[in-house]
Amino acid sequence: MATYLGFSTDNDEELSVKLTDVDLVNQDLLNHFSIRPGEIRGRPTFGSTLQDMISRYDDDVTRAAIYEEVLRIVTFDPRCRLQAFQMFRIDRGVRFKIRLRYLELGLSGFFEFAMHEEV
Repeated sequence: MATYLGFSTDNDEELSVKLTDVDLVNQDLLNHFSIRPGEIRGRPTFGSTLQDMISRYDDDVTRAAIYEEVLRIVTFDPRCRLQAFQMFRIDRGVRFKIRLRYLELGLSGFFEFAMHEEV
């Protein structure tokens, strides 16, 4: 039986998809990284400024700010903890590889995603 149960409507093939456990936590994190502060009514501070920093990735100060933003968002979710973090420059963007500890599940795993510069 699943510890966490939720749904995602981010699927072109079906109206909604049932997500559980690690997949649900990862989808929730991806949503948090993808939402800009102020986009959700009544929650003006929820979201991430990560997208605004992607174009300045090569700056040491910006890379430090990106790390702090990733840490802030992962810490916001009580279901997981950051164990390790890597970021890599890709064509017009940054790829993130985050090792997480899924607390109640007793598992560790990687959460990976990419963000691209806005044109």
